[in-house]
This record gives sequence, structure tokens and C-alpha cells, in this order.
Amino acid sequence: MAKFKFTNENKSFFVTWNGLKMFSAGPVQVLCGEAVVGEFSTMEEIKVGKEFKLTEGGTLRVYYKKVFWIIWSIAVELNGKEIKGSQIN
Repeated sequence: MAKFKFTNENKSFFVTWNGLKMFSAGPVQVLCGEAVVGEFSTMEEIKVGKEFKLTEGGTLRVYYKKVFWIIWSIAVELNGKEIKGSQIN
């Protein structure tokens, strides 16, 4: 399982999927703590991105962005402000 953690002052968000490659063994899930807030079923969906309304208020936007030439990265924005993340085991 691949898992990326994005942390804002007091909230943690996760983007996870099973297998080594995205979508090879199911959808990509987006979590707020341990609660699933949404998912992506295709690479096209994650490249375009989706906004998820959070139960405690606010909007989480998750998308795949091009960093350099052929290098892509998962990006997460909370209320329009990008938050940093890293891969965890």
C-alpha cells in the first residue's frame, strides 16, 4: 500500500492506494484522519482533480500536478492553500 500524508496545523489528510502503482488494485482514496472523504477511479480523474467538502467545514482539493517534464506529484489544497506532504509507510 502506498500512503502519502499531508498535514495542516491540526489536521492530517492521507492519499492511499493498494499496490505499487495507482489504480492497479482499486481506487485511490482520500482520507481526513481515518474517515474516507472521497476517491478517484481513474488517472484522468486525479489529473483533473476533485474537491471534497469536509464535515467540519472547508474544502479539500486533491489533484496530480506536473512538477518537471515527466515528473508528477500528488497535490493537496485546503481551502485554496497548498499543504505539504510526504510518503509514509
